[in-house]
This record gives sequence, structure tokens and C-alpha cells, in this order.
Amino acid sequence: MATWMTTRSLRRPLRPLPPPPRRGLARARPGRPATSAAASSAPAAAAGAAETLAWRPRGRTPSADAPGARLVPVGHPMLRVPCAPVLKQDFGSPRLRKLVDDMNVIMDKHLAMGLSAPQLGVPLQVCAYQYLAEWMTEESAEDDRLRGVVATPRTFLVNPKVKVIGTDVTIDMEACLSIDNLCALVKRARVIEVTARDLEDRPVQFRAENYMARILQHEVDHLRGILFVDRMYTRTLRTIDMINAPLPDNYANLPDR
Repeated sequence: MATWMTTRSLRRPLRPLPPPPRRGLARARPGRPATSAAASSAPAAAAGAAETLAWRPRGRTPSADAPGARLVPVGHPMLRVPCAPVLKQDFGSPRLRKLVDDMNVIMDKHLAMGLSAPQLGVPLQVCAYQYLAEWMTEESAEDDRLRGVVATPRTFLVNPKVKVIGTDVTIDMEACLSIDNLCALVKRARVIEVTARDLEDRPVQFRAENYMARILQHEVDHLRGILFVDRMYTRTLRTIDMINAPLPDNYANLPDR
């Protein structure tokens, strides 16, 4: 088993935070070796290069051209309800088309890497993810390489299931459009296998690794009523503006998350 710490070392002098990128994300600059945690035992020091990337919304008002496309905030009961599967007769239905349209509006507005139906108040097993090629700039090339980012067009998954492959894990900062301005370290499986249906009810199966696996696990958790705060290292919780603040020395010595 191996653990990758994909968050920059916060024990070295910090660089100033750059202005937020246009895609609505909070990005910290890359650093040097960081501390990591084993999957089932007390954490130990480990080498790894790093950076942090968190989902960060720009605002909370829906687009004027889509009055139904509205994010629900943490505390809303819909975020804690396991979602129902989409039935065969519902593929192509007006309800599903409206959901997809609204999710597209939100993802465009907030330039989001991922979104799930319950975040719009719809308890169906539908999620979407993306990492656009235009986000991968020359400036971010080294960061993207360290995190294993792969340019991915917007993709919708229906009734997705995730199977963990192997025991390797990564630790990185996560945030959420439904949890305003907060982020924390979360441990995720490094490699997963995804099975799902697409919007045309065709079978989909693929393997995802590193940061793309993280995005997918985050979104599939939403479909189960699970938020990243349920999995976070609690002492690393901070506002987005404090994403580069030093981590507490004992954050990983708490019970394993």
C-alpha cells in the first residue's frame, strides 16, 4: 500500500495566494515534500510533491435564463438522502432532460469540476464531472502532472457505482459547491473502477486514477447522502482563503477517517 500526499507541504515558507482562477477554483501553489497518512494506521512522514485544488463557487444566485437551476446548501435534507436510481422508462423523459439542463447551467456558471443531482434538490442518481483542457495551462503543467490530472470533457453518469482498486490512497484538499467557502483534507482511493449508464441508457465502464478518481468519488458520495466533511481530517478544516495556512502538527493523529 502507498499513500500520496497531493497537498503542498505547508511546513515551508508560503508563497502568496494568486488571484482565483476564472473557473471558480481556489488553487494553492505547488510545494515540496509533504506529510502523508497510511490507509489504516497512524500517519508517517512521506515524500511527495503537492498542490491543492478545491471546488469554489463564485456566487449563489441561479442564472437568469434557468430559474430552476438552484444549488441547495448544506443543511438541506436532500443532501443527506440516498438517491433513487433512474429507471429505464425515465431515460429521455422531460424530468431527466430538465435535470441535465439545470446541471449544465450550474456547471457553466460556477465552472465546476463536478456536480450531482441532489445538489439541485433532485434525489436521483445522476452526476457529472469534467476537467477542461483549457484549465491545463503552461503555468499549471507541473501541478497537473503531480496530481495526475487528465483533460476530460463534461460527462454525465447515471446510476454510477464505484469499486476501489488496490489499497493506494491520496490525500488532498476538497471543497463543495453546497458548502460555501470551506475546504479540508480528505483521503480517497487512488484507483477506482466505475460502472454506470450514460444519458442514452448505454452501459459505461472505465477506470479512473488520481485526481479524476477523487472527483468521481466525491460526486458518487453525494448520491449516497455523504459529504466531504464526513470524511475529512477534521483539524484541517479551513476557509478557502486560508487554504495555504500551515496544517496543525497533530491533524493526522486523530482516529483514521
